[in-house]
Amino acid sequence: RGAAEDEWEGMIIYGAEGHVDELEEGDIGIQGLASSPVGADGYGRDETDVPVSFGAVTF
Repeated sequence: RGAAEDEWEGMIIYGAEGHVDELEEGDIGIQGLASSPVGADGYGRDETDVPVSFGAVTF
């Protein structure tokens, strides 16, 4: 079940929300710390188990 079916009034996202144009058309309010007008490119390029580096630290 989704948030609208559970009668939620809204959601607060602790992060950035993507696809904001699509989210505006939904039945519940959504607010994030930041927003991006587009999300991932959608071409199936998702990867898992890939090292990510921030400064001198690699996760």
